[in-house]
Amino acid sequence: MKPLHRSFFAVLGLMIVAGCASKPMEVDRITPISATNGSSSLDLYAKQRNAGEAVPEFAGDQIVDVRTYTATKNGGRGKEFAGAKCKVEARDFTASTISPAKVRVPNFRAKSSDLSVRCEHPDYKSKLVTTGVYNQTKSDRLNAGSHAGLAGLALMAVVNGVSDDSKDIYSYAPILVVMRPLKPVVQ
Repeated sequence: MKPLHRSFFAVLGLMIVAGCASKPMEVDRITPISATNGSSSLDLYAKQRNAGEAVPEFAGDQIVDVRTYTATKNGGRGKEFAGAKCKVEARDFTASTISPAKVRVPNFRAKSSDLSVRCEHPDYKSKLVTTGVYNQTKSDRLNAGSHAGLAGLALMAVVNGVSDDSKDIYSYAPILVVMRPLKPVVQ
């Protein structure tokens, strides 16, 4: 078979597999947080900031996806499932929700709290995962540089190295909780 034909069939195969991939389950509401530091605002440190205390700068909010998946036999991520009770905890707030969920969390750039998420479901072993923010600005620069080859990637790495990241955009990645079924997985 000619190389062009092999490439065509490889791309066609990828398109078929991608078309068979299931869409994420829909979420119809956003879960708010409950502050544990007495704040009534999403800006958890507004009172302290207004009083002149040195606290993290509020950079807005982010909607974070919390999704639960069945673990495959080899420990990978299988099908998404709904109905797990999940608790999101951070330094100064908590949120309780049912998967799949969207949770509105405060963003304090690099000083944002790590998130711990514990999910429980009667048919699965409970699971705890933790995540922190990543520098989305630097990640986006590297991604853009990679499209220009090795030279572009090297240039963006230098730019990232000398940039002031105090005003960069920081984000949480979606929280994907892979849970082991109590009964064996049939595949």
